[in-house]
Amino acid sequence: MSHRLLGFAAAVCFVMTAAVANADVNCGCGQVASPCGDPVVSSCGDPCGSSVGNCCGTTIQYRTCTVYENQMQTRMRTVCRTKYRAETRTRTYTINRRVPKTEQKTRTYTVMVPKQQTRTESYTVCVPYTEEVEQKYVVCVPYEETMTQTYNVQVPYTEEVEEKYTVQVPVQSTRTETYTVCVPHEETMTQTYNVQVPYTEDVTQTYNVQVPYTEKVEQKVTVMVQTQEERTGTRMVCQPYQETIQRTVCRDTGSWQTQTVNVCVRGCPQTVCRRVWVPNVVREQVPCTVTRYRQVPQTYKYTVCVNKPTTQTRMVNVTKCRTETRTRTVKVQKCRTEQRTRNCTVTKMRQETRTREVPVTTCKTETRTRKVKVQKCRTEQRTRNCTVTKMRQETRVRKVQVQKQRQETRQRQVTYCVMEPQTKTETFNVTTYTCVPETKTENYTCQVPYQVTEQVPYTVCVRVPKTVQVPVRVPNCGCAPANNCCGAASSCCGNSCGSCCGCQPSCGSRCRLFRRCRLFRRCCR
Repeated sequence: MSHRLLGFAAAVCFVMTAAVANADVNCGCGQVASPCGDPVVSSCGDPCGSSVGNCCGTTIQYRTCTVYENQMQTRMRTVCRTKYRAETRTRTYTINRRVPKTEQKTRTYTVMVPKQQTRTESYTVCVPYTEEVEQKYVVCVPYEETMTQTYNVQVPYTEEVEEKYTVQVPVQSTRTETYTVCVPHEETMTQTYNVQVPYTEDVTQTYNVQVPYTEKVEQKVTVMVQTQEERTGTRMVCQPYQETIQRTVCRDTGSWQTQTVNVCVRGCPQTVCRRVWVPNVVREQVPCTVTRYRQVPQTYKYTVCVNKPTTQTRMVNVTKCRTETRTRTVKVQKCRTEQRTRNCTVTKMRQETRTREVPVTTCKTETRTRKVKVQKCRTEQRTRNCTVTKMRQETRVRKVQVQKQRQETRQRQVTYCVMEPQTKTETFNVTTYTCVPETKTENYTCQVPYQVTEQVPYTVCVRVPKTVQVPVRVPNCGCAPANNCCGAASSCCGNSCGSCCGCQPSCGSRCRLFRRCRLFRRCCR
């Protein structure tokens, strides 16, 4: 709709411009008609050379002109379209049908038959026996010595230290992993094994025994007695306080102002007033109160556990040993080897690869700060007397029963299995297939195209002529218009006014129009 209004306004302006241009011809008064409605009248000179100065303003006359405007019209046109209809048709196809045929055949095959046989084989047996051997051994004999010992004592004290520690923050995620599973399966197999059959023999044996006995000995011991002491320490405490500071703030202190702007409305300049916001940003110092913190020393009391050495006397039981020789009868366990056979089930494993979703917890490291109380110690050197038990080495001799083995060769009867081949005959049936062609008929549906003619509406933009009345200003010189003014200049000169006002444009005249508001140039010839 807006495009139609713009087209109509352009057509009206064109008609008005043409009318004004036609009015601006050599009619004997030398006037130029302005498109804004203000005529510029020059001297009303006579075209024939006489000068008459009795022109008296302008008059408005209406002329009829034709303009074109766009209108949307709906029309019909013929369109050819393709449609489809379903049709049922028949077709013939060939298939191959398999016909079975059974035949009887004979075949010969070989079978392995097991057979038991016996053989004599030799084997070696380790026979154990006992032998008495003289052996030297070293004994550590304890003895006591009193000596002065210097030792260091760690005296604890507490100190508050700021430390940085790392925290592992867990993050949960899931990943897919492939793993191998061993799937067990069982197999039965025959196994030959050797068995050690035990039997018992009585043996007389002499041995030495360390018989302990206890003696009471007086001993001085230094004991650390724990006592508590109250001490005073100083620590730094974070204390808040209020402080007023100056802060810079930007504030807009602008205002609305009226401005005059020249705009062109329908080809003519006009003056328009509009309100405009003029900003004015001002920086200001504003006082504000903030909370800050400072470190203040604070005195506090704490309890410390201190260990003080104290010398005490106690009776200590010291265990000593004396050597005694004794005799005993020992049952010696001996073994003979026997070979046996057994059926056992063996579990074997096969590997299978599987996939599973595994939750994975990963940790990201964060560093934090905290204040901790650290227990530290200072070293103090002290002296004490103590009894030290030392050992001296003595070499002694004893007889020991040593178990040894000798190899003996023996024989045994072994049964084993031998596979012998045997030939057998069997009858079996064989089925063969023969392909027999067979013809079948079926119905199917297909889409058949056909042409259809239809009337389809469509919209067309048509230029429609329209007659409008256009006002035109002409000069009023106070005289009647001459007849046949456009014919010759002599007819215009016969008027007493000396002008040809209100006549038609001169034949053969041509004017050039420049489209500028209030500016037209005349070039009639």
